[in-house]
Amino acid sequence: MAGAGSGRRNRYLAPEATRNPLLCLKEKKEDNSILRSNQLRQDGRSCTDIRPVSIQSGIVSHVTSSAYIELGDTKVLCSILGPRHTQKDFNLEGQVLCQVKFAPFSCHFQKPSQQEEKFMSSIISEAIVGAIRTETFPKLETLVNIVVLENDGSMLTAAILCASIALATSGIEMKDLPTACTVSYSDKASNIYYDPTIAEEYSTANENKDVIGYKSVVYLPLLREISGVYQVGVAESHSVSSQLLEACIEGGLRYHERVRQYLKDLA
Repeated sequence: MAGAGSGRRNRYLAPEATRNPLLCLKEKKEDNSILRSNQLRQDGRSCTDIRPVSIQSGIVSHVTSSAYIELGDTKVLCSILGPRHTQKDFNLEGQVLCQVKFAPFSCHFQKPSQQEEKFMSSIISEAIVGAIRTETFPKLETLVNIVVLENDGSMLTAAILCASIALATSGIEMKDLPTACTVSYSDKASNIYYDPTIAEEYSTANENKDVIGYKSVVYLPLLREISGVYQVGVAESHSVSSQLLEACIEGGLRYHERVRQYLKDLA
C-alpha cells in the first residue's frame, strides 16, 4: 500500500454486474413550449397568474433592517446599512447606494459578470431613490445590499420588492413603497406571461419562439409614477409597448397589495 505522502490513490473497481444508472433512465423528449394543450403554462398557471409570494423580515443581524422574499423559486435577500456618515463632499440630500450580487449557485445558466452586477445595481438604485426622502439625512449615505440566492425568473421584480420591504422596516422616511412586475411576451403580444420563470424569459434560447422578449417596470403607486423600465427584446409597435406597460403596472399593483398587507400584519 502506498504511503500517505506518496500522492498515489487506490482504485477500487466496481462489481462486474454494475450498470451505468443513466442507461436505466427512459429517454424523455423535452417540451420547450410555454403553453400546454390546455392553455396553461408548464407550472399550471394561466398567462396572468403570478407565483406564490413568501416574505420574511429581520433575518440578518448587525444591520439596520433586512428582508427576504421568494417569488416561486426566485429567492432574494436584502439588507440595509445606514443612514451612516460618509467622507464624501457635503450634500443637502442623502446618498442611496445599491449593490447587487449573485450567489455563485444562483443561476441556472452562467452567473452574471461583475459588469452586469454593477449595471443591475444602477438600475435598482435609480428606481428606488425616487421613493426615499433623501433630504431627511443630509451628508449621510444608505447602503442597500441585495443578494440573489436563486434566479428562476423575475429577478428584478423580486429585488425591488425585497428592497422596498427592507427600506420600509428600516425607519427611513419614504414617499412611496416601490413595486414592480416582469412580463414576457410573444410575437405581437398575442400572449403576455406575468411573472415569468427563467425558462419563460429565455424561451428564445430553446429554439422556439413562444417568447421574443420580457419587460420589467418599477412603479410608485401613490405618486403614480414609473421610476424604472428594463426591457430585453423589441416591442413591434407603440400599442404593443403600451400593452406591456399596462400589464406590468397591473401586476405590480398586485404585488404592492401583498407587501402592504405583510407590513400591516407586521406593525
